[in-house]
Amino acid sequence: MGRIDYAYAKIKTGDFTYLRCTGEIRSNDKGLSEFSPHWMDDLPTDKVRRCWDYYSIAKNYASIIGRTYPTYWSMDMLSNGYPEADVFHGINLVLPDSYPIYRVNPEIIVKSNEKVEKTGVYICDEDRKRIEFMAASEEEDRGVGSVIATGMDPETFETLYGDCTWTLVERIADEGGSSETIQVENLKGFAGQTCQRTGNWWSPANQLQSRYFEQGEVFPEFENNSWGETIWYLEVTNKK
Repeated sequence: MGRIDYAYAKIKTGDFTYLRCTGEIRSNDKGLSEFSPHWMDDLPTDKVRRCWDYYSIAKNYASIIGRTYPTYWSMDMLSNGYPEADVFHGINLVLPDSYPIYRVNPEIIVKSNEKVEKTGVYICDEDRKRIEFMAASEEEDRGVGSVIATGMDPETFETLYGDCTWTLVERIADEGGSSETIQVENLKGFAGQTCQRTGNWWSPANQLQSRYFEQGEVFPEFENNSWGETIWYLEVTNKK
C-alpha cells in the first residue's frame, strides 16, 4: 500500500509515468489470490477485512487505468472495433454534436528512449496506425519514448523491438469537430499536385504557417527544407 500511496502522490504532481504502478497492483493481486487469507487468523479480523477491501478498490481502479496506459490504439479501433464490440449490443449510443479538433504537430517529436518533453498522445512516424499516450517526467530514468514491435525471432519466438520517432497529436480547438472534420483532416497534397478543396492549408516545410489555396491551384514546393518532400495538409478549422 505504501507503493500505491507514493505513486498516487506523484500522479497528483503531474507525473503520469507512475500510472504504470497498475501493473504492480495486478501482479500483487495475482500473488495474493494464490494463498488463503486464513493464515492470518491471529490478526484482527476487522483490520484484515479492511485491508482486503482497500486492495480490491485499488485493483478495480488499476484495471481501468491499465486498459489505457501504458498501451496503444489502432487508428481504426474506434470506427471499426468499438461498434462491433459485444458491450455495445442493444445500446443506442448517442454521439455528441461536436468534437475537439486535433492535428499532428511536427515541431514536437520524440525518438525511442529519448526523454518525453510534453505529455500527450503521439503518433508513430514509421507506423501511422499506432497511437500511444506518453507521459513526461522530471525523473531521469522515467518518461522516455517507446519502442515498437518489429517482428518475431523464428527460433525463440521472442518479440523483436526497434526504435522509431513519435510526433505529438495536439488539441487545437475544444469543439467544432464532426464526422466531416475527420474526413477533412485526412486531406493532404504533395508539391506539384492540384489543390482538392478551397481553404487554408499548412505544411511542416513552411514552418506550419497556413496558406490559402483555391481548388485547382498547384501546391508549391519548398526547396532545401529539413522535412524533405513538401506535403500540404488542409487546416481542419476551415469554415468553408
